[in-house]
Amino acid sequence: MTWLDVGGVGYKLNTGFNIGVSGGINLVDLIGPSWDLRGDIMHSQNQYECCTAHLGGTSVMANLIYHIDLGMRLKPYIGAGLGAVAINFGNATTGPHETRTKFGYQALAGIEYPLAGKLSAFGEYRYIDAGHTDFSIVGPVEYRTHNVMIGLKLSL
Repeated sequence: MTWLDVGGVGYKLNTGFNIGVSGGINLVDLIGPSWDLRGDIMHSQNQYECCTAHLGGTSVMANLIYHIDLGMRLKPYIGAGLGAVAINFGNATTGPHETRTKFGYQALAGIEYPLAGKLSAFGEYRYIDAGHTDFSIVGPVEYRTHNVMIGLKLSL
């Protein structure tokens, strides 16, 4: 949970949104058929419950994914990634806005279900952490997010 501390009073974030895109390659020839290397760009945005202040982040990550073969159509996977997170803090009414870019990492887990041909549906959980960032507007802000995503995957 991310909190905004203003004058010793803490305010939590409301539920927000995220959107992203991902692409990758299967590592069959390098380390086996269950592994792939995936790059992604994801943006998340949340509003604080106290006011018009918001906290957002855009991450660019390289991920190593392991697919767990259960011998069923439902295919779980886990993974981890490293990259950069551009963290944005601002006030929608009065401004100003600040952005800081930090090193970040993520852990993810999901399930994939084949629909037709090379098309499958997925559900995924991601934890992204970019640590503490100092903003001149409010001081230190901790950037840790929990994201639940659903989507479609096309294997080429």
